[in-house]
Amino acid sequence: MIGEERKVVTMLFADLTASTELASRLDPEDLRGVLRPFFDAMGAEIERYGGTVQKFIGDAVVAAFGAPVAHEDDPERAIRCALAMHRRLADLNRELSGRAGGDLAMRIGINTGEVIAHAIEEGIVTGESVNIAARLQALAEPGRVIVGERTCRDARDAFSFTDLGEVNVKGVRRALRVWRVEEELAEPRTSTPAVRAPFVGRGSELDGIRAAFERTLRERTTNLVAIIGPPGIGKSRLAQEALEVVARDGVRVARGRCLPYGDGLTYWPLAEILKADAGIRDSDPPEAISRKARARLDPRFPGEEGMGVTSVLLSSIGVEVPSDPLAGAGREAARRVVARAWQRYLEALAADAPLVALLEDLHWADPNLLGLIEDVVAGAEGPALLLCTARPELFERHPGWVEGLPNLTRIELSPLSPDEGATLIEHLLMGGAPADVVGSILRRSEGNPFFAGELLRMMVEDGTLARRDGRWVLERELPTALPDTVQGVIASRIDRLPAAEKRAIQDASVVGRIFWEGALARLGTRDPASALGGLARKGLVIARDGSAIEGERELAFNHILTRDVAYASIPRARRSIAHAAVGGWVEEVTRGRDEEFAEILAHHFSLAGDAARTARYAMLAGQRHLRVFAAEQALEWYDRALASSDESDPVARAGACLGRGRALEQIGRFPEALEAYGEARTIAAAASEAELEARALAAEAHVLWLLDRYDEGDRLLPVALERARAVGLADLEARLLYTAGTISFGRARFDDALGFHERALAVARANGDREGEALAHHGLCETYFFLGPPERALEHGTRADELLRDLGQKPMVAHNAYMISWAQGFLGRWDGRSRRSRPRSAGAATPGAGATRRSRSSTGPRSA
Repeated sequence: MIGEERKVVTMLFADLTASTELASRLDPEDLRGVLRPFFDAMGAEIERYGGTVQKFIGDAVVAAFGAPVAHEDDPERAIRCALAMHRRLADLNRELSGRAGGDLAMRIGINTGEVIAHAIEEGIVTGESVNIAARLQALAEPGRVIVGERTCRDARDAFSFTDLGEVNVKGVRRALRVWRVEEELAEPRTSTPAVRAPFVGRGSELDGIRAAFERTLRERTTNLVAIIGPPGIGKSRLAQEALEVVARDGVRVARGRCLPYGDGLTYWPLAEILKADAGIRDSDPPEAISRKARARLDPRFPGEEGMGVTSVLLSSIGVEVPSDPLAGAGREAARRVVARAWQRYLEALAADAPLVALLEDLHWADPNLLGLIEDVVAGAEGPALLLCTARPELFERHPGWVEGLPNLTRIELSPLSPDEGATLIEHLLMGGAPADVVGSILRRSEGNPFFAGELLRMMVEDGTLARRDGRWVLERELPTALPDTVQGVIASRIDRLPAAEKRAIQDASVVGRIFWEGALARLGTRDPASALGGLARKGLVIARDGSAIEGERELAFNHILTRDVAYASIPRARRSIAHAAVGGWVEEVTRGRDEEFAEILAHHFSLAGDAARTARYAMLAGQRHLRVFAAEQALEWYDRALASSDESDPVARAGACLGRGRALEQIGRFPEALEAYGEARTIAAAASEAELEARALAAEAHVLWLLDRYDEGDRLLPVALERARAVGLADLEARLLYTAGTISFGRARFDDALGFHERALAVARANGDREGEALAHHGLCETYFFLGPPERALEHGTRADELLRDLGQKPMVAHNAYMISWAQGFLGRWDGRSRRSRPRSAGAATPGAGATRRSRSSTGPRSA
């Protein structure tokens, strides 16, 4: 064990009954002659079952099962040991032959829970579980064993229990449910398997994937294969086998996986595919990313229909691009634009060669990514096969996902059959497995390949099985029960690693599922190359082809749960320091790409307790989500930024409130957005932050217009304009004048609207603000349509159309085209550009303020 560790441990507390009376009637030397063999006998039983004696105190024995080394069945071992201790005490009474003045009796309490285990030489385990075990033994009758709820749950397949209900004990605020152990079962009950597998069997599932791929080639379509199963059942192994089957000459294979931070990183799996395709490394500076991406992607999209596909792709994954095509786009429109861009990209990959794209761990996926996958599968041209893996929780959270798609193949993995399980064990041992070993593993794994493989590896590593003369020999008694969770198996393997390898796997767990040798060196792993080599040989980590960071060896955990168990063993104080170091390392190797890695950096600095950097990166993450109109996710990040920002940093707090308001406005929660903007204004005003105050005022005015609260908007606009002019925010002044015009337009004060829009146009032109100029032209088009003459409306609408198309603001292009169509209708002119927006009949209703307001509820002027 390395220093202190967090561990799930089963504590055993045994105490002699009537010990005070015993001490009163025996001479101290005689008492020692009774207690010494008692302690020796009880200590021997504890050690025999793999426990560790924590201390002998008075006439009590305290033992831990799971510290310093975990076993896959520690709760069962503790109960089995307790029953053996009672039997051994009966033998001891016969040996003492009445020297104690009567038979000794003992009661035992057992409890399982999380503790802090200190280095073995200290022999200390601390935590509530230890105290509860002591309280439970006080409830037991002499010769009996009482266990807590978690212990009973973990050992219920091997023992019978009597439920004693809930009890209140001293020092514990909640009621405890307790059970009395009755006896060990002659045959363990069958429990439901929980987890994963090296590949064996799965022939029909593999045939299903092969058939979907052949259909993809034959029909030149896009198909989705979803492999569904609980953790560890073999999803990744089946997917890998499928890739080897279909990856023939001329087939392109691409890979991406979802990360498990919060709701995940929106388009991360697709970003991995794009980066691999373009040769982009995570350590590349932003300019290198853009250069590589454009060199690889631009030739694939010669006709970009007014919007650069490469720019959309880069923007959607957090890479800053000039003239961002998603800036100003409406939420739904942006989603469609992003989905179409990724669809075109995958179509381009498939046009070069049949495409098989593996997307792993979709249960971590963001809803926007799931929707994008549906759009791609429903509309993309092939031949392309998307091979996805996910836990059942994905469909619990999104029950309608991909439902009804005709080109869907859903594969749900079930446990292996006994024959398949036996074949698996034979393959893992390369033949010569003893029949009792095969039978034991099959019973305990219950068809779960990960359990079977992991348990077998542990038995080989700890010497239970040894290879002699070409055959496997059982060197010691087999474990008697399957661990109730993957944690038990993996924790026991990790605890048996050499100290250097155990430190390396813990440090790697802080970095994440994928990690780099350099990060481990930063965290203090000594000779990481050697330690990682040992872990790779044991199958706990795997080396990856290439690396996202130039010059760094890249590796990955063989399964995310291995990472989770290793991480859970690290005390919080050490985790905090480690996350700070990882965050600093990521900052260094990804310098200049803060927004792209904002969520990862916020994750590490949050766990490091660095509130200022957490707030900074959470703000950047919110901005990134807003740009692709993932407003719900943006709101979560702005909330985190606000929660992390210090009261003494009004700029950060006001900025977070402004971001919250923008996200709420995109979602359509206008009253809450108004409240957020108001809070931002209050904070900024109190701190004399004039620019932030002006932007908050402008945002409030815009939302008041959306809420039809024109009088309040009229009162607020002059104040906002005064602030914007005072601090020289010409861009904000132009947008406020535009907002004033739209409010006047909505109140049918067309002359006032005309004046505001003309002033907005003058300010925007004077400052080279092309977006402000486009909005002003659009406002003038609307106003002249109602005031006349329609020629002026058409003139301004045409100029707005040119600017908006050049800026890539498609939602506003569409609304502006709608106004152009009405002007052309009155003039008797129609052209192809506005044909789609043309009114269906001469009697169709003319556009009004309500339609205008609705069209811009999420695409209106940027005020913050």
